[in-house]
Amino acid sequence: MASRISSTLVSGWKSARSRVTTIALDYRDVVVDLADKANTHPLKAVCWSTGILCSILAFRTRPDKQDYVDSLLRGANDIALVAESSRNQKAVDALLERRRAMSSGKLRVVDMLFASVVLTHPSQSEGCELFSSQCKLVRPPMLTWQEYLLDIGVLGRWLVLEKRLEHYDVNEEDV
Repeated sequence: MASRISSTLVSGWKSARSRVTTIALDYRDVVVDLADKANTHPLKAVCWSTGILCSILAFRTRPDKQDYVDSLLRGANDIALVAESSRNQKAVDALLERRRAMSSGKLRVVDMLFASVVLTHPSQSEGCELFSSQCKLVRPPMLTWQEYLLDIGVLGRWLVLEKRLEHYDVNEEDV
């Protein structure tokens, strides 16, 4: 009985080892073929590898909702340190609009694989998502999505928020 179990384990080990060896050889052949193609077409290989690496970088560094909340809080803290007479009113209004949407539950962060998009949800309250998603009369038209777009996040940065808060400490009325 023990010899039968032992022989079964040994044959299973040999079978698994042969499968792993076959897979390793296949991957080695793929790498060798890729190296040969890269030597024959170096510009094409550089373009493809750059595109793949940039896609991986964009995927790995796309911001999420917590990053957006952190950016809003960081912006609010920066503005709070500036005297009220020196604050840029457009930056303050942009921050207030986003914080109001966040506190009312209308702020939505949508993951778009390589980037993130922040939208304001047009529903009246947080409990109406099911109704507004099923009723065609309440849903906004597809061509008006730009009205609800607040921000775009790429490579760990929120582009619109950074642009709005760029000169938060310069009052445009004084200039």
